[in-house]
Amino acid sequence: GSIEWQSSSDNITFTPLPDSSPLPFYMATDLVETTYYRAVVTSEGCPSATSNVQAITVNSSPTAGSIVGDGTVCSTTNTKTLTLQDAVGNIQWQSSTDNETFTPIVGANSTTYTATNTAVKTYFNAIVTIGSCTATSNTAIIDVIPAAAAGTVSGAGTVCFGTNNSELILSGYSGTIQWQSSDDNITFTNIDGETNYNYFAFDLTTTTYYRAVLTTNCGTATTATATITVNRPSDAGSIAD
Repeated sequence: GSIEWQSSSDNITFTPLPDSSPLPFYMATDLVETTYYRAVVTSEGCPSATSNVQAITVNSSPTAGSIVGDGTVCSTTNTKTLTLQDAVGNIQWQSSTDNETFTPIVGANSTTYTATNTAVKTYFNAIVTIGSCTATSNTAIIDVIPAAAAGTVSGAGTVCFGTNNSELILSGYSGTIQWQSSDDNITFTNIDGETNYNYFAFDLTTTTYYRAVLTTNCGTATTATATITVNRPSDAGSIAD
């Protein structure tokens, strides 16, 4: 028979769909509420027949909200709490180390997530879901500042009094460098302008002690002392006739 499509918002009162065609299918688009559909089929001279009802359920759109609380932490032991504000829907936190591939965090489904002992720079977002509809929050970043690492000073040794040249080299370090020196291996003072990985000691006349202090926003570390020992010349004396 000929087909007339009908719709209803309450599954009680049905009205013909003016934009439908007498074909055995109907394309429903841009729905904003749950809608019920049926087809009334009529054959000339015979009573009409009505199909079963099918509902298209429209979920309300989720709201992704926004994450606050990101920032920097120090390496090793750290915690950072992220908060998802103004989200509407079911929450699933995700993380990534490359800001491309995100992995769901098991059990992280509340408006807050506390990241513990983050070892490398990590990206976080939240997927908010209602039914089959999803929305994704902004991406929050927890950056990890390495702890200061003292490293090792090489190049110490023994030189002769007066004209001499020694190069101390710092390796295996992390942080900003400041070289220090001491003449008693107790009280050390900064050497102005000496912030490179190497330090040249010239023309020493007394045994001198050196070390490097490494600094990051997460603290300081100090190397072991490197000693440049200065051998003083012996008195040659004089030859008498």
